[in-house]
Amino acid sequence: MAEVSGRFSSGLDMAALGARVRAERARRGLSLDALAARAGVSRSMLSSVERGDKVPTVLVLDRIATGLGTSIARLLADERRARVVVLRADAQDVARDPAGWERRILSPVLPGVEFEFMRTTLPPGVDAGVFAAHAPGAREYVAVERGALCLTLDGAAHDLRAGDSIYYDGDCAHGFANPGRTPCVYYLAMDVAGRPEGAAPEGTPPAGVPPGHAVAGHAVAGHAVAGHAVAGHAVAGHAVAGHAVAGHAVAGHAVAGHAVAGHAVAGHAVAGHAVAGHAVAGHAVAGHGHAQPHPARGPRPGVLT
Repeated sequence: MAEVSGRFSSGLDMAALGARVRAERARRGLSLDALAARAGVSRSMLSSVERGDKVPTVLVLDRIATGLGTSIARLLADERRARVVVLRADAQDVARDPAGWERRILSPVLPGVEFEFMRTTLPPGVDAGVFAAHAPGAREYVAVERGALCLTLDGAAHDLRAGDSIYYDGDCAHGFANPGRTPCVYYLAMDVAGRPEGAAPEGTPPAGVPPGHAVAGHAVAGHAVAGHAVAGHAVAGHAVAGHAVAGHAVAGHAVAGHAVAGHAVAGHAVAGHAVAGHAVAGHAVAGHGHAQPHPARGPRPGVLT
């Protein structure tokens, strides 16, 4: 994980790393036992890391970071708030594992962003181990620069070669191994923020509502929606391109409450058909006379000019 001296390439030593882990744990209101359980490491190991007494492997440190809902990068570096951040090669954090492989962190730590971009080098025949699943909603992307990589996702193997890439949901156990006779170099980008606890996956309609049908409070492309815009059918409350709407403008059919180009409207002007309450150019109006096209003249009762 670190050099023999127990110090990282950035100058961070084990005591400073332990203090960061302890601060992140306290910020999340987690006890030692709670974080140890979430990370899948022993309480004694976690306590030793926090005290700066033990140098963790990359795998163990990654498990601790995962238990905290963050990345190794946040445990090694300070946040940057600049709009542009340049990380020179000699300033990038490099985590070296006793097995001989290394992870070079290429992304800065940004406020409120749980993202890490890294370049990993695995010597021939080295297995980096299996990393813990992140929170639901996490995403990971891998691209192999050279060599061969065997990526396992919940036990299923995916053999990748130079130039190959892969995406997978990050909430699975994922392992990295080099089965070849030459070094393997790959890039990994991961968004580990996930979804708030209890939140449904993106694009999931509320319980009991089939995809493509009525939704109370959300947008849907296709059918009725009470509360938001929809392209296709009836909506109670907002604009829609196509059919009836109770409350706002629509291009095409009946609307109760506002203007519409095409058919009946209860309450306002319309170009085309019957209207209850106001003037219309071309057809019958309930409450006024039938308005036929005529030359422009002064205002008359029952006709909007």
